[in-house]
Amino acid sequence: MNLKKINNMLRAVAVVLAVGAAGPAAASEAPEAAEAQDLTGPAWPLEGTPAVSSNFCEYREGHFHAGLDIRTFGVEGIPCIAAADGHVSRLRASPQGYGRALYLRLETGETLVYAHLAEFQPALEDALYDEQVRAGRYSVDVRFSGSRFPVRRGDVIAWSGRTGGTAPHLHFEVRDAGGNPVNPSARGFGLEDRLAPVFERIQFVPLGPAARIQGHCWPVEFRAERLGEGRFVLADTLSISGDVGVAAEVFDRLNSRSGRLAPYAVTIEIDGDTIADIRLSRFSFAHTDEVDFLYDIARVRREKTYFVQLFG
Repeated sequence: MNLKKINNMLRAVAVVLAVGAAGPAAASEAPEAAEAQDLTGPAWPLEGTPAVSSNFCEYREGHFHAGLDIRTFGVEGIPCIAAADGHVSRLRASPQGYGRALYLRLETGETLVYAHLAEFQPALEDALYDEQVRAGRYSVDVRFSGSRFPVRRGDVIAWSGRTGGTAPHLHFEVRDAGGNPVNPSARGFGLEDRLAPVFERIQFVPLGPAARIQGHCWPVEFRAERLGEGRFVLADTLSISGDVGVAAEVFDRLNSRSGRLAPYAVTIEIDGDTIADIRLSRFSFAHTDEVDFLYDIARVRREKTYFVQLFG
């Protein structure tokens, strides 16, 4: 970005959160809407009123969050539902990480992952126990052929828990045929988004020795001022020269039951031209450590604040 002046720069920064499949004013803004046809009408994976506390590509230490954390409001033992037809291809048990986890292979070639479970359906529990006895340990990872444990959409396949050393909730993922995570909202697992995203702060970062922001050669930060629902501005005209990057502290909530969620997309437009466009639709487990490039890692560790960096 090489500009002399930008008046009320924040007006040019558009943030779209699409953790919901369709909201009242954002039905066309769901991530990769064309790809959502891969699953036809999937069932919500947990019985009860849907609510999420964390979403796809949120920051985790050293990696991206690979799915949704679905709230159970401190309760264990809530039925987990097969979202589509397929078969149970894998079970895992561990005192850490995903705890007790179930992998449901779909006819599309994708896999749904249910983690932190308390218990599996009885036939699956028996198969897991047999493997634990054979291996002589609690921690096992067992795989099954497609014909052994077929399931139909709506079947109860497990019950939610807190295994893996976490608070009660269901961690839920969608993985593509290559085994890498995709945004569940792009596969029909979205919730209605009733609230607009919120800007907390905007930071402008010099990217070279000649860069200046308000005459300074160091990062300059502004708190956003709300004009109305989903509209924010900076208080003053901003003077910039040289190559400058932008980082935004922004979050969204779907409704009163959701947590502070990461955005699906962050776009910077200046005078109608797109300068930066980040869309969190998928990632590779081989490159999940790139979370440290998307988020300002120093501020995460120092302040527990999450600035999305819109520059390389």
